[in-house]
Amino acid sequence: MTVNYIAALPIFLTKHSQIDLAALGLVKSYSEAIGLLHGTAYEKIVCPALAEAESSGTMDICDIERRLYADYYMQMLKTFEKDYKGAERKELKRLLLSVIDMKNVVTVYRYTLFGAGTADAKKTLIPFKRRLSDDAIERLAAQKDISKIAAELDALGYGLHSQEMPATVEILTDKISLDRLKKQLRLSQSSAVVYFAFMELMGVELKNIKTIIEGIRYDLDGDAILEMLVI
Repeated sequence: MTVNYIAALPIFLTKHSQIDLAALGLVKSYSEAIGLLHGTAYEKIVCPALAEAESSGTMDICDIERRLYADYYMQMLKTFEKDYKGAERKELKRLLLSVIDMKNVVTVYRYTLFGAGTADAKKTLIPFKRRLSDDAIERLAAQKDISKIAAELDALGYGLHSQEMPATVEILTDKISLDRLKKQLRLSQSSAVVYFAFMELMGVELKNIKTIIEGIRYDLDGDAILEMLVI
């Protein structure tokens, strides 16, 4: 695992990271990881969980992921508040919060699908939202059918501009985001908004590339792979 991690590591990232990424691949214990993260922006987020895992033997990876995403998005929102103003700031915040809404929709669906209560599912959400109110979360959590989830999202202003219903909630939310991002890319007069939309679209494209590679790896036919793409 360590060898694979180091081999797959994009070396150019090391000069942009607070963490010694190569050293991270050599970590053998929680205490070593804590030492490596000391003094970085991740210390307060990750180290308490690592210390708890060292004593208990268990770790809530999903909670750590949520905390890291929450911190990341908080930094972005702070940047918007600091460096932008007026309509441009509002446009950036709307776009980012819409992206977060879609991530939270997937989280609610997956947690409740596997038996978690709505209250427990809410605890796992990234703590920022645009249109995903508590009532909306309750309604979404009650749905297991993708078409009904799509209808709930449409009522919130997150419409799916496609005749075919996606097979999974991940593809559904990605397609909703794709339509919104393409619209911003075409119509926004803000270079910052266009760049943000472009980077998010590149993320969707990377997912599609991975899907194609995995589909070929598992010997799926072209039509089956096509159904899983966000296009």
